Amino acid sequence: MIGFIALAGALEVVYRHAGLGATTSWAGKYSASALAIRIVGILVLAPLGEALFAGSHIQYSWIGMALVFIDGLYFGLARAWSGSTLLTIALHCAGNGIAVYQRLH
Repeated sequence: MIGFIALAGALEVVYRHAGLGATTSWAGKYSASALAIRIVGILVLAPLGEALFAGSHIQYSWIGMALVFIDGLYFGLARAWSGSTLLTIALHCAGNGIAVYQRLH
């Protein structure tokens, strides 16, 4: 857990240094209920959905699951740095395409 917190802190420094940090404050921009929904969605629902998706790869060993997790980090960083969801979709498609190719040969 300490390693994850250290990584998250280091990434925050990198994001801000690269100009990728939050650019606008939510303070005063949303009502209390809209702000609560955003916070719950970001802090609880998104990670839960991602954990459930990663957990659906049950055909893999624990090492395979770790690699799926690393892929997720890679895709997330690619999205953060590029600002493009289409890029992450293309990267995921390419990875899946390689997996399909490997299974056909």
